[in-house]
Amino acid sequence: RLRSAARRTESAHDRLLRVMEATSDIVSMTDLTGHLLYLNSAGRRLLGIAPDADITRTRAADLHTRWAADHLRDESVPIAIRSGQWAGETAFLSRAGEEVPVSQVVCAHRDASGELLFLSTISRDLTDRRRLEAQLQQASRMESLGRLAGAVAHDFNNLLTAVIGNTDIALEDPKIAT
Repeated sequence: RLRSAARRTESAHDRLLRVMEATSDIVSMTDLTGHLLYLNSAGRRLLGIAPDADITRTRAADLHTRWAADHLRDESVPIAIRSGQWAGETAFLSRAGEEVPVSQVVCAHRDASGELLFLSTISRDLTDRRRLEAQLQQASRMESLGRLAGAVAHDFNNLLTAVIGNTDIALEDPKIAT
């Protein structure tokens, strides 16, 4: 019975690990000092960390931009510890030095007695979404500019129609022109 329970637990652990490694979202776990315990493949790829690199000496804050690390330290993590979870937007700092905007959820995990054990995060890269939003804004501006140009052309056409009409009348009766 004991071996069977241990195998089921190990099998459940393996399945969960496979899910976390298969997702394109960044999944991480930290101890109570903020040092990484786990970072999935997607996180390692995004941040430029080798698959076999030891991450246990890496502080989670070192993976974020300065403003995001400050926000996580001062607001996000305390809220997660108090209420169990925090969700919002922060940013990672890629190894190339680029800010990577992410939607992030921070969860505080406790044991049965309520003692805090570790923190986990799930983050989704928003880079493509932000790029598409910028393209949509640009297209919207171009559409507005096109409408404005069309309205100006229409008004100009109305003025030209009046000028041409008056010119035709003047050409028919030269006395009007003088």
